Amino acid sequence: MPKPTRFREQRSPLKQSWQAEKEHLLPLPQKHFDCCRRVEVAAAKNQLVRFENNFYSIPGAWVGQHLTLKAYVHRVEICSNRLTIASHRRSYGRGEEVYDLDHYLETLYKKPGALEDSKPYRRSKLPGVFQMLCSMVIVTVVTNRRLSTGSTIACITLRVTHISTTPSGAGNNHI
Repeated sequence: MPKPTRFREQRSPLKQSWQAEKEHLLPLPQKHFDCCRRVEVAAAKNQLVRFENNFYSIPGAWVGQHLTLKAYVHRVEICSNRLTIASHRRSYGRGEEVYDLDHYLETLYKKPGALEDSKPYRRSKLPGVFQMLCSMVIVTVVTNRRLSTGSTIACITLRVTHISTTPSGAGNNHI
């Protein structure tokens, strides 16, 4: 049996060995490899998709459709064909619901009174000024028994605008 050789005992220097090995290597692929786990998911009527016992929100236009969820280490992306429709931080807990208020704007436009009772709103971590504004909108509902669609949408849209114009808020619009 031949004796294992150590690197220092090799007869050819490292550079020559590398040149000889390099000739046999295949070229790198031109297309980027998407290193994720792909799972087909169904969008429920509550605007959520389920992945590993956690739920992630999607825009209302995609309810009832079959979508592809791409699970990366720190985020999940939900896609229809090749269009990314939602992106969230990945949750490794169990039974967690990850919401994005932006996904519920269309639904709130149709049902403005649903704001106060909605899980995305109740679980949102809005800055103080937005909580104060939303509280004023809800007081208007109780006082007038009716909420104007515009004030509900203004409440959420103001938050979205704030996040998109604040450098420190970029990427923090997930709940």
